[in-house]
Amino acid sequence: MRSHLFRMLCLAGGVGALFAACGGGDEEETRSVLAVAFRLDEGTPVMAAYSGDADEDPLWLAAGRYYIEAIDEADMAVSLGTVDVEAGEAVDFPASFADASGVADPGRAGSLVTMANFLVDVELSKYTSLEIVSGGFQQPLFDPDVEVSPADLETLFTLYSDIADQEDAVLTAFHNIQTRAESQPRKSIAPSTSW
Repeated sequence: MRSHLFRMLCLAGGVGALFAACGGGDEEETRSVLAVAFRLDEGTPVMAAYSGDADEDPLWLAAGRYYIEAIDEADMAVSLGTVDVEAGEAVDFPASFADASGVADPGRAGSLVTMANFLVDVELSKYTSLEIVSGGFQQPLFDPDVEVSPADLETLFTLYSDIADQEDAVLTAFHNIQTRAESQPRKSIAPSTSW
């Protein structure tokens, strides 16, 4: 859980900080990717943000049909289009976004970062609320002996306010991504497709 939280905190720092602190850099060659996936089929609605080294820590999603867009450490954006994810298979990102019709489009990258940051903030607010009602994860959830302080509530309300303040930017980013998704030809890319 700490690794997941660390990755979310790295994501909240933006693309540059993401790739510097979360696995990108000069130590080894990595395929640092930031991606957003939207579930398209009748399954449970899902919007998921991913960041990491696509080779070392792949993107795993529940089986289903998704629309996925991603950017790499060079800010090259690529749409994987409609992807049918099979049970037990990770999403396969192209080895080179530039060779896979990637584009250096700051607006497109901005939309992905905005959506990813929003999704991270929502997850952090859930984590914070669970931490508060469990006395710092020391007691069972909603134990009557857990004392919730005004400072705890202020922290939570500040997180909720920060999330609400993102509404216009998130709706614009979502509209931009939705417009690109609708302009994609209907295709299905198997996760194991070699680029």
